[in-house]
Amino acid sequence: MATKVRKAAKYEALRAIEGLTFGDCVEFFGEQDSRERRIAKLARKRLTDPGELEIDEPTVLSEGDDNGAYVMAWAWVDFDGVPGLDKGSGS
Repeated sequence: MATKVRKAAKYEALRAIEGLTFGDCVEFFGEQDSRERRIAKLARKRLTDPGELEIDEPTVLSEGDDNGAYVMAWAWVDFDGVPGLDKGSGS
C-alpha cells in the first residue's frame, strides 16, 4: 500500500509542474554517462530506420543483468486505409 501512496504522490508532484512535457522527462532520465551514451549510439547505428524506427537524442535506456539493454525508440504506424484514423479519408 505504501508503494501506491508514494507513486501517487510522485504523480501529483509531476502534475503540479506547469509546462512539464514528456520531452523534459526524457532529457532528465536520458543517457546519464559515457556507457549509456555508447549504448544509445550502438542502438542508433544498428536499429534506426528513418521514417520507421527512430531513437531520439537523448533516449532512455534500461540495462539489466543480461547482455544488452532496452532502448526507448519511436516506431511509425501508418494510418493509411484505417477507418477512423486515416486523416486523408475524411473520416
